[in-house]
Amino acid sequence: MTVSSTACTATFTGKGTAGPFSFGFRFLTNSDITVTKTNSQGASLVLIEDANYTLTGAAGYAGGTITLKSPLAVGETLQLVRTVSELQPIDLRNQGGYFPEIVETALDRLTMVVQQRGGGNGGSGSDSVVYPDVFYPYVLSGMALNWTAGGTELTIGAGRYYSDGRLIEFTGAIIAIQSAGYMDIYLDSAGGVVIESGDNYWKLAGYVDKLKIARIINSGVNTIQGVLDWRVTSPTPKQPVQGAFNADSVMQTFDIPATIAPWTANETIFYGNLRENNGRIYQAFTYGVTGDSAPTGMPTFWDAGLGVFVINDGGVKWAYFADSPYKGAFRYGQNNGVLWYFVFSGLLSIADYNPSRIKALLNCATKHIVVPWLSGVAVVVGSKRIANHGVYECTTAGTTGVTAPNWTGTGISDGTAVWKYLFKNPGDYPNFTGGEMIASGDLRVANGDIWKATTAVTRACGSTLPNRSTNATSGTFTDSGITWTWLRANAAGWKYYWYDTHADMSQYRNPDSNDSYAAMFVALACAYVNNTMDFAWFDATNAAGETNYATMKNLMYYNVLTQVKGYTPWTATAAVKVGDEYTANGNTYRCILSGTTGAAAPSGTIYGAIIVDGSAQWMYVNPTYTGLTKTFQNDFTGDHAIWGTSYLMDNCEVYAGLRALLAEMTARGDADTAYYTAFLAPLAVGIGLFYQTSSKEWNWSTTNLIPDEIGSEWYPSCMAGLFPELYQVPVGTTPEIYRVKWNHGWEKLDRDQPSWWGRNIDAFPTLMPAYLAVRYRGEVGKALEAVEKAKRLHLRQGFSPLGTMFIVDAAFMIAIQRLATNSAYATEQAPAILEAQQMLKLGSYYLWIDSSGNLRKKNGKPSGLTDGTII
Repeated sequence: MTVSSTACTATFTGKGTAGPFSFGFRFLTNSDITVTKTNSQGASLVLIEDANYTLTGAAGYAGGTITLKSPLAVGETLQLVRTVSELQPIDLRNQGGYFPEIVETALDRLTMVVQQRGGGNGGSGSDSVVYPDVFYPYVLSGMALNWTAGGTELTIGAGRYYSDGRLIEFTGAIIAIQSAGYMDIYLDSAGGVVIESGDNYWKLAGYVDKLKIARIINSGVNTIQGVLDWRVTSPTPKQPVQGAFNADSVMQTFDIPATIAPWTANETIFYGNLRENNGRIYQAFTYGVTGDSAPTGMPTFWDAGLGVFVINDGGVKWAYFADSPYKGAFRYGQNNGVLWYFVFSGLLSIADYNPSRIKALLNCATKHIVVPWLSGVAVVVGSKRIANHGVYECTTAGTTGVTAPNWTGTGISDGTAVWKYLFKNPGDYPNFTGGEMIASGDLRVANGDIWKATTAVTRACGSTLPNRSTNATSGTFTDSGITWTWLRANAAGWKYYWYDTHADMSQYRNPDSNDSYAAMFVALACAYVNNTMDFAWFDATNAAGETNYATMKNLMYYNVLTQVKGYTPWTATAAVKVGDEYTANGNTYRCILSGTTGAAAPSGTIYGAIIVDGSAQWMYVNPTYTGLTKTFQNDFTGDHAIWGTSYLMDNCEVYAGLRALLAEMTARGDADTAYYTAFLAPLAVGIGLFYQTSSKEWNWSTTNLIPDEIGSEWYPSCMAGLFPELYQVPVGTTPEIYRVKWNHGWEKLDRDQPSWWGRNIDAFPTLMPAYLAVRYRGEVGKALEAVEKAKRLHLRQGFSPLGTMFIVDAAFMIAIQRLATNSAYATEQAPAILEAQQMLKLGSYYLWIDSSGNLRKKNGKPSGLTDGTII
């Protein structure tokens, strides 16, 4: 079939129906169609697929149909514009199959690009797509807002405004204030004021705190003019960062400010004000004057009109915002708690966008690292310490005494500090003591191993310590009516780690790894210092009672260096115990029956097969992965379970963090530099072992080792293979080798997730491939399309709050748009892109494709994408 029409737009006039409306031009994917509705006053709104309409006919030849979710009223118009990405996504390989349909589709795509540059009606048109005046929820930088006399109309001055990566010519508008009915005013995801009436939306400039302002029909400060006047005269206004993407206005939706005013009586409070009292932060959901009693505790009264639990305080209704020790942190989602990893990894991509804010986060994070208790150390509220197998949180600041806390409950005095007990420290268990009362599930250390009690009732244990050497067949030991089940060899408990929080930040949740949390914090801290030259931060003493530099080294030591997988070589005629792991013939085997090994080492890679070796028995685990770090310290999860895997993504992040720390250690002449450096190269080798030469794919976990088990799903199978390039891990002996392997990760994404840049974003990491596309591969168009899709899903007009958007999404959006407008990265990354293309060489000439899709040549190896001449 052919593209038989020059049209690429269609316009429909409202007749009070929702369609279906039919159009005749061909389109390849639904994301190629932009749908705009314009009301009788000329205000335009970009509609969102699924939320506002459904579309059929993609990739067909008979056009398509659109059906609205609500009728198109008389006086309204609906416009469809086909906007095809000006990229060439078809990848044809040497000696591959020839499929005419693929070639024809590529030609159709080129024809569509020509048509859209011609205006879509066969005429001359313009060289760019015309976008609506207000596009997605980003406030137009510099927009002039003025009230007419009497405050009944709001004018938007004419001019050129920068929004969403495009210069937009705005002709001016007048928004009349309705005298009857209702009008909703609330804040959008970017901090802009939204005025809503019926199904019409207008975006007004305003950088304000995140909340929905309920229906406003009163007088005084509650009027539209009062709200905007207050935003302008607020003593601590949010100052916007001008540009294609307003970083502050978006990132503030996750922000927990570092400084918050205390609650005071008889104070005039405005919508969104934050006040602190008795260890908690509250946010005002109404305008009013405070009473005589400060809010305290958690809100318990459900206000159906506001949609939140509130505390009534005079004329103010307060909602819970956060716990005071988290001032300076970021939530990982707008209405969620703190997940340190998401915050660290997301902000790493934009570590220089707001250095003072990054510093506040780093200082807050150091306060929440769980470290061993020490005597005579100053602690602050929220500090966490390990003592006597438990984790304690400081509730009253002070200096620790001479005896560590050793009991449960609250109000535990220690010098001038006061603690509350939180929970048992993962991996840190008491020793077995004969005659002790034991309950089901209790864990004890005996004979160098950890044992779990399984008993119907609580009872006293015997005096004989459990020993797996005497119970070879099952790994259990019975004494005095208690059955002990062997878990694993004993190891040290966790040190230097974070706990995440639920939305109620007094409630903790287990971290989902130790290695990534530590590595991303160290990488972010080093990026901050190098961006700001604030080297004094390294030497400042933090809430852990040591310098920030020492904390970074300890984080890396306990979560990375001591967690590198170690393997004991198999030897003949040696006593082995159930659960022990040994390496032989390039593989790792786990003992499932204690005994003495024979003369021949175990071999074979069949999962579940029992391998007899002398009087011992083995089971195949996986190939021997050297140099990799464990996900959790000593393989203990926060739930005290055993989890001995290593992940490709985690280890790439570990490489980035260790590399950053080594640069600082080298610059300081640190005596430990050589010791830390010894782990870097083996780590890269271990990461390289995830690469499967036969299938040219990347495994994502050491527990997923059969190439056929590598799936095609978005996460983790397609995402994991991108991380070696994302963190620039040298997975080969030469740049040419590891760039080819990087490229295979990218090819898997394109192959298994075609048109990924226009797909519905779901599981983390969401916009990471788009960031990689613009940062290292020169595929700016794909990256920006992914951002547009994310905006449509997360930041749709009229929707507040953000819903499923996380801080990682926002950070990558900012980074992508900053890179897309900065050509400096292209020179830096062009060699990697060229290597990944595996350029064609004819004699002394090289052929390659530049970022605009042009075929280029040069006599000799090119130095960048725009080197040589266009063919």
